[in-house]
Amino acid sequence: MVDKRYFAHTGPDGRGVRDWVDETDYLDGARQIGLGENLGWASERGATPLRLVQGWMNSPGHRQNILRTEWVDSGIGVVLGAPREEGGGGATYVQMFGYRRG
Repeated sequence: MVDKRYFAHTGPDGRGVRDWVDETDYLDGARQIGLGENLGWASERGATPLRLVQGWMNSPGHRQNILRTEWVDSGIGVVLGAPREEGGGGATYVQMFGYRRG
């Protein structure tokens, strides 16, 4: 997102979370799956992990993702920089959630 200057759950090529996860072995053999994603970016003082998670917890949809009891796995990626020119420095965060059964 930072390199390509976009901020969305779907990339400029039209691919999304399921497409990206399909490139791994995470879903191999699973008959039932669930996937979720939180995105966030901030510049300067707002770019800390604490501030980003506070923002997610104050957002109903992001909070629901974080607290959803079905998730078994979670991963977080952080890249220095903003996905938009006006963002200045800062950091961009992605948190992915998942479960697989069967």
